[in-house]
Amino acid sequence: MTPLVRNAMILLCATYGVEMVLRYLAGMEQVLARLALHPTSTGLFEPHQLLTHYLVLGSAPFALFVSLIAVYFLLQPMLDRLGPRALLFAALSSAAGGSLLAGLGALVGHGEATGYDALVMMLLPLFGLAMPNQVVRLFFVLPVQASWVTWGYGVIAFLVAATLDLSGLEQLGCWAGLLAWWFGAGPGAHRRRLKAKARSIEKELQRFQVIEGGKADDDWVHLLTALKLTVNSTVTLMVMVVTMQMASHQPISPGIESSPKTVMD
Repeated sequence: MTPLVRNAMILLCATYGVEMVLRYLAGMEQVLARLALHPTSTGLFEPHQLLTHYLVLGSAPFALFVSLIAVYFLLQPMLDRLGPRALLFAALSSAAGGSLLAGLGALVGHGEATGYDALVMMLLPLFGLAMPNQVVRLFFVLPVQASWVTWGYGVIAFLVAATLDLSGLEQLGCWAGLLAWWFGAGPGAHRRRLKAKARSIEKELQRFQVIEGGKADDDWVHLLTALKLTVNSTVTLMVMVVTMQMASHQPISPGIESSPKTVMD
């Protein structure tokens, strides 16, 4: 266990402990209840609950337990894979999606939404997005591909949200917000741009191959033209040589031969 993971687990336990003290020893249960997200039909809904409901976990320790498991197994691998900046954007996008969908569900839904466990559990589908081919053991027994966990989580969240329970709507909203960030501005979008760039480069290479093939044809044409010119030049030169040789064997004219005799006379 790394120091970061240990400190994160200590922080989760400390916040739960403080909440229990305030709830049962300080008599602030009503105050904490006003921080949770309630349906509008109860008359307890307030706008600030869209944000503050992540701060209270409720009295059930199960949410704390599953959050500790997720942090213990998944936090450090996701930090190593994505980095703290990307993990922060993933958390913010999940929180925005959860608040939006749960806020809409508050108009017609029932129950209440509380706890940071909805955000912490996004480490599970995030792991499937970041390492889709990794094999994980579901419930520590069943080996499944990590990408299946991502989409299986969404299916389960959708089925729970279909009952219009606010906690299920919150889970589905967090999952949808995570996917929106991943494929819209996160590593998924970067991967998509790289694939598009690779396809563009491949098309350019194919185009250059066609052009290079055309250049090879042009080279053959140029070679044949040069050979033709060479042959023509050679023939012309041979004709000139033959003509000069024929001219050198012609007899001298009689008028030129009689002139010396005239001089001697």
